[in-house]
Amino acid sequence: MMESQQRQSGDQYPEGGERPSWDPSSGRVSPIEFSGPSHDAYQPVREGLDTPPIYPVKEQEQPPTSVVPQQRTVSDLWLWEIVSNFISIACIVVIAVILSVFDGKALSQWQPPIKPNALISIFATIAKATLLLPVAECISQIKWLYYGKEYRSLVDVQCFDQASRGPWGSLMFLWRFRARSLVASFGCLITIVSLAVDPFTQQIISYPERSVSLGNTSASVNAARVYDTGLTASQHNMFSQYMDVGMQAAILSGLYGESSTVSHYCPTGNCTWPDITSLSVCNSCSNVTTSTNRTCNSSGQANVCQFTTPAGHEMQAKSGVKGAGVYNTLINASTVNLARGSTADILSFGAIILEESQEAFEVPLAEAYDCSFRWCVRTYSGFNISSGVINSGTHTSNDLEYVEDIGDVAQPNEADDGVYEVFQIPDNVSWTGNRTYVINFKDEQTTGAFMATLFDVGLYSQRAYTESLEGVRIDYTLFKSSNFTRTIDNIANSMTTRVRNGKNATGASGEAWKNETFIKVSWAWFI
Repeated sequence: MMESQQRQSGDQYPEGGERPSWDPSSGRVSPIEFSGPSHDAYQPVREGLDTPPIYPVKEQEQPPTSVVPQQRTVSDLWLWEIVSNFISIACIVVIAVILSVFDGKALSQWQPPIKPNALISIFATIAKATLLLPVAECISQIKWLYYGKEYRSLVDVQCFDQASRGPWGSLMFLWRFRARSLVASFGCLITIVSLAVDPFTQQIISYPERSVSLGNTSASVNAARVYDTGLTASQHNMFSQYMDVGMQAAILSGLYGESSTVSHYCPTGNCTWPDITSLSVCNSCSNVTTSTNRTCNSSGQANVCQFTTPAGHEMQAKSGVKGAGVYNTLINASTVNLARGSTADILSFGAIILEESQEAFEVPLAEAYDCSFRWCVRTYSGFNISSGVINSGTHTSNDLEYVEDIGDVAQPNEADDGVYEVFQIPDNVSWTGNRTYVINFKDEQTTGAFMATLFDVGLYSQRAYTESLEGVRIDYTLFKSSNFTRTIDNIANSMTTRVRNGKNATGASGEAWKNETFIKVSWAWFI
């Protein structure tokens, strides 16, 4: 009890005493002043009590202090961080607008001197930098909250500082702290992910090519409604009776596998056409080996076999001994000239091809064919030119029928005593295009006669012959053909090209295309 009273009295100043004051300017403590107690303050000590008297201390009142309001700086308001976030968002919006405006546009429409990828990279870099600034500041400030909750190791301060400086420090922070500071960990994750911004930006824009129409520039390819080389029925011109040399060359070119090209105009090397309809030459060729009739008669000198195809073509083959050697037929053909007016047929012929044999009197038949040529109309679908290469697409054929009188038909060269035959698509055929086609009778007649002579061939192991064209030997060519029907197809196609390239050809309009580089945006990389 006595000790507590002494401690209490020790904490007080005597009456009239003043508390010491600290003067910051001088660094001194003011002395304590005491004033003596008044007479009434003394109290006698009662007998038997050991408690000393208590002297009241008069405390000096402190002068009131004025509170000066503290001014808040820009850093205290996080103004720079807020502005930085707005700049980052604005850059992302600008990138999205640029990409949406120019997505799918031709690269030639891009007017700025800087390339699209470079411009997008600039805005992406600004967006990345302005995003990481507030992230770094947040990580730095979070450490004070982290230490305000409980006692922490001072080593963690370094982890926070390194995390605010870049991806490596952020990675180390995640490894050490894991989920102990979720907000700081999220900021570190943003810092690490920002490394992918630059490569992803380069993947956003690509520059593929596409074909675009030239619009006002059209393409054309030859087609024909009329085949007329100018031959007339007049006897006063010695050349009027001869077949067109262009058609002769076309037949032989097809026979020898030389391709011919229909005349066309394609300024860009890439053109397309709708369906094209043209007067053409069609063919049919069937392997009739199994259905060919064979009759053989043997004599002392040779074995003679007569072959008759289903179409009625008769051909003879021999095998025997002549002189010191064996001879046998290798190929023989029979022709019928059908180009004599009032028909669209040109030629019908049969051919037999036999195997070479060293045995006398043996006639081994290998293959037999029935083939024909005729005037027709072909419709080409998917005809196009790509990079300068012609693709004929597919075609369908329609037969023609002879028309004696179709009314007022435009017939060229009537002043030259020309005779023209008019053909049409049969009425029972559904047809939307032109139905009428015209052929010069002399061209039809001379073409049939030439082909009838050309295909009337025979080839023996000791000699070969062609009926009357001694300078043209196609027998060995046909015998050595690896695909007989394809050879006949080539002849018909080559003749068709000649018809389409004739002087009466017209142009079928198409569309010209050019390759254009355009801007393609891959939005997945942007998102």
